[in-house]
Order: sequence, then C-alpha cells, then structure tokens
Amino acid sequence: MADGPGFSSVLQLTDLNDFIAPSQACVKPIKQDDQVGIHEKKKVEITLGDCLACSGCITSAETVLISKQSYIDLYETLDKKKSGQNITVIVSLSHQAIASIGARYGQGFQDSARLLSSFFHSIGVDYVYDLTFARHISLIESQKEFIERKKSGTATLTSICPGFVCYVEKTHGDLLIPYLSTVKSPQQIMGSLVKSLWPFGTQNKSDNYIYHCTVMPCFDKKLEASRTEFTQEDGTADVDCVLTPIELEALFDKEEINFTDLPHRPLDVLHPSLKISDSDSVATHPGNGSGGWSENIIRYGISYFNQSPLNPRIPLKIESKRNKDFLEVTLSPSLENDFTPESKKLTFAIVNGFRNIQTLIQRIKRKTFKYDFVEVMACPSGCLNGGGMIRGDSVDNKLFEKVSELYSSLETYHLSLDDNHDTIKDLYNEWFSDEVLREKLFLTTFKTIPKTDNLLNVKW
Repeated sequence: MADGPGFSSVLQLTDLNDFIAPSQACVKPIKQDDQVGIHEKKKVEITLGDCLACSGCITSAETVLISKQSYIDLYETLDKKKSGQNITVIVSLSHQAIASIGARYGQGFQDSARLLSSFFHSIGVDYVYDLTFARHISLIESQKEFIERKKSGTATLTSICPGFVCYVEKTHGDLLIPYLSTVKSPQQIMGSLVKSLWPFGTQNKSDNYIYHCTVMPCFDKKLEASRTEFTQEDGTADVDCVLTPIELEALFDKEEINFTDLPHRPLDVLHPSLKISDSDSVATHPGNGSGGWSENIIRYGISYFNQSPLNPRIPLKIESKRNKDFLEVTLSPSLENDFTPESKKLTFAIVNGFRNIQTLIQRIKRKTFKYDFVEVMACPSGCLNGGGMIRGDSVDNKLFEKVSELYSSLETYHLSLDDNHDTIKDLYNEWFSDEVLREKLFLTTFKTIPKTDNLLNVKW
C-alpha cells in the first residue's frame, strides 16, 4: 500500500460552464517571520478551510492546492490500518457517482455498485455503503422543517448543494441565509451517523477511529466536508475525505486496474432492517437526479394538509418556466378538486445553474418570490452533471445521457406518507427519539462571510 498512487496534491477542478463571473486568483498572503531568511521560507499551502474563509472565488473554476481530500489520504490511512493501528475505514457511495462510473465503463447501475464495493474492499476498506438511508433521514427532516416553516410563512431553499451554500454565505448572507434549510445533506448525515453511532443503531461510539470517505458527484463536496460545523467533539471531521468519479477513473488508470474484471461484491448494509428488498440492489427516491427533494417534500406537504395518506404515485405537474433548469412543481390540474385549498396553494420550484440562481435571487430582492420550497443546485442539470462526474469525449456529452439513463433505471423507494406504516420511520423513531440527539446529528447552521475589497489584504 505504501507504493499507492503517487499523485500530486494539486487538484485541477473542472470547468462547469456556468459561472457568474471569471474567478479571481486564489491568494493567501505569506506570514512574515523575522527569524527566517528569505531563502528559508516554507512552501505556502492552501487548505480547504482557507477556501471557505475567503470571499474571493465562488465555485470550482481554479486550481486549488490541498493537503487532504484526495485518495492519497485514503491510501495513507489504509497503510496505518495495515500497520496495526485500530482504524475502521468506511466508504459511502452517492447514487450519482455510481451512475457515472457505470456509464464510463459500460456497466449497469447495480453491477457498477458491486464493482466499486469489490474495489474498495480489495484495498482494505472495511465497509462500503450507499447513501440511501442518509437521504431517507435528510428527506424526513426536510419534510418536518418544511411544515413548520410553511405554518410560519417562511419559504425554504435547499442547502444540500455546497456550491450554492458557499455562494450564499459569501455574497448574499443576510438576505438568503434565513431561507436556507438547516437540514444536513445526505453526505454529512452519513458522516454524523458513522462517526457518532458506530456500530450503527447502538448509540455507542466505537473505541477505534472511524475514517469515513465518500464518493460524490462534485468537488464542492470536499468544501462541505471541510466546514468546521461538521466536526466531532474531538475535532475530527464527520467526513475525512471526498473522492469523485473523475478521481477514481484517474486512480484506475494510474494503477492499471481493469475495473470491469473485478469480482462482484454486494454493498454492505448499515442495519439488517434497512434492506429494501431481498436483493442487494440500490434504490432511489422519486424525482430528479439530484435526489428528488422538491417532489418528495411537496408530496408530503399535500398529504399533511389533506390530513390523510396520499398515493405516492399521484402525478405532479412540472412546467418549464424560463428554461429546462428553471421548473415549477405543482398539483396536476385534473386532480385539484380532490385537495384542500391549502394543498393547492403549495408551489415548489427546481432551479439549477447559477444563471437561474441569479433570477431566483432577483425575485427575492424584488419581493416577487412566490415559492414555498425551492430545490437549488449550482450545476446545470443538477447533480447528475456535477463537476466531479466523468465527462464524455464529444461536445454533446452522450455520457451524461447514459448517466441519466442508469439513474432512472433504479427501483424507486417511496417514503411512506403515513407515519404509522413505514420501516424507515419506525427505525427513525426508535434510534433518534431524543430531540437533542436529532439536532446534533441532522441539523446545521450557516454564517455570513464578510466581503473583502482587496484579496491581498485578507486577514487569515
């Protein structure tokens, strides 16, 4: 393992083609030390924590020097484990990342998941999970938060996209932070679970060190994992390392790993009760490739205000308002007579890409904003087009179409809208009945980052 991939710690973040403005140079002033001669100064390193503290760039458009958040760190941890240190290594796979790897190597979604499980286990990882349960929890918490905010007349913007959150905190903090959902993303909920409640479901923290790596569709998830809000009491991160499909592809090429020749190995299961079916298949939630936040929560809202369970397959009306990345989600007109006035008033939107985000912000500023809930993603087409996803060779990116096809092939898991008949909610009530524990595990806060007039005068 010591001879693992010898990659540089310089990470080139890919261009996303949808920026507000050309990014500025990333600058970290050198601290002066009179005791050190000019020829003896050490190399300056920029950490992801530094990126979050800076009000310069907005999203992934430049080269960032990082000391962690690469698979070098994962390999070094596996070396420590191999040498006898008491470490449990866990990898969590996002649905979008699995689809990206499957599209790249010509595999079905489930086969791709089993091949990734096989690869990570082969290098010494102890457990490989998908993020379905973490998304379950995030959706349940988001449903509860939505109802409370709706009752108080407050709208909600999703906060699961770190690129959008970073932009909000740096540019429109006072205006937009009150709208941000306080529910953690599936990545960070999974981090809270494996770091705080291992073995899972026992609420007894393990006596060994848990190292948690996620595989996500976007580089900005590295920034999210590096936030100080997402740390344990001992100062360790809930997510130690974030990898992307692009990085895995580079790793396979570097190590000359023939991915499709690996044996199939099922993903591990957090708890026996969480097996969705007799098979080892991964399932998803209804809605789009970013996770279906808008669709799941509006269904719950309709059910709540109707005071009765709602058929989860009831059709919704999704209309393009400005372009294919600015959508409105409402009741189907043919069904409006079946619902209460409060249900019919619910208006949701899906907004992808910074150009559309600007339109959304202008509506908030001009007080023409009319939505109860908005699912916001920084990347055009959402998470299936994340900056860390493997790109096709052609301009029209046929690989994206294949990724979408694979994601759409998944069995759909409908969270029950009846609180009395749902395995997930039963486990939720059993394991997370304590309100203080739920707040610690599942909720977060945001802060306004002061703007600086001159990056060269940034105070670090």
